[in-house]
Amino acid sequence: MSSKIDIRIIITNHLKTLVDTNGKVVHSDYFMFFGLPSAIAIFFAYKNYVLNSNVVSTLINFGAIFSALLISVLIMVYDQYQKLCHSQIANEDIASIKDIERRKTIIQQMYHNISYCILLSIILVVCALLYQAVEPSYSLSRYVLMPLNVFITGNLLLTILMVLKRTYLLITTTKA
Repeated sequence: MSSKIDIRIIITNHLKTLVDTNGKVVHSDYFMFFGLPSAIAIFFAYKNYVLNSNVVSTLINFGAIFSALLISVLIMVYDQYQKLCHSQIANEDIASIKDIERRKTIIQQMYHNISYCILLSIILVVCALLYQAVEPSYSLSRYVLMPLNVFITGNLLLTILMVLKRTYLLITTTKA
C-alpha cells in the first residue's frame, strides 16, 4: 500500500487511546467499541434485516457531513495543542506544567479519535454507496455490506461520544 494512503497508523493510534489514566488497556472499552457494534451487526444479519433506501441515504449524508465537520474540528484541536505547547514553555509552575501535560495528553487522544472518526465516516459513505449499488438480495449485500454499515455506524457513534466526553472534561476540569 502506498505510504500516502496507509491508514493503519490512524487505527493503531486510536486503539492506543482505549486505556485508563495509568495507560493500561481497558478490555471493556474494546467490547464497548467493537464487540457491541459487532453483536448488533450480526443480529441484523441473522434476522435478515435490509436497510431501506432512506436509511442508506441518511448514512451517506451522515458520513459525508461528519467527515467534513470533523476535519474542521481536527484543525481546531491541533491549534489548541500548539497553544498548550507554547504555554508550557513560558510556564515554570509545577502544578501548571502537570495540568498542561494532562491536557496535552487528552488533546492528543482526541486528535487520534477524531482522525479515526473521519476515517470511519469515509468508509461508511463508501460502504453505504456499495450497499445501495448492490441488489439487497445478494449475499454480499445481506451478509457483508449491511452488517458492515451497522458496525461502522455503531462504532462511529460510540467514538463520537468518547470525543464529546473528552472535550467536556478538557473544558470543565481545572488544574489537577
